[in-house]
Amino acid sequence: MNAALTAFLALIQQLMPLLTGPQTAQVTALISGVVTALIEFSPLIEKEISGAYVAVKGIITSLQGVVSQPDQLAALQAFDAQIDAAWNAIETQLDPDATVAAAPGSATT
Repeated sequence: MNAALTAFLALIQQLMPLLTGPQTAQVTALISGVVTALIEFSPLIEKEISGAYVAVKGIITSLQGVVSQPDQLAALQAFDAQIDAAWNAIETQLDPDATVAAAPGSATT
């Protein structure tokens, strides 16, 4: 996985405990910043989805437990769907049984 993405995801994971406390204006702003940053990094995350999926889904799950603003939740849900779609698009390439499901005589790449 890309070193910058690894560092970015590690930083967000380190911030997560700060987001579980009382929902102050500062916490709400930090949650919004994390969601926005994830969305901004989504092209790189999608490019590196095979290595980033588990970490990103863990962050999304954690954020879903603390998001309190409807716009944050909507953005997070849209990002979650985007990440799932990226994973689904590459999953057949990562699945060792994917070639078994191919039609007989068809070429696989």
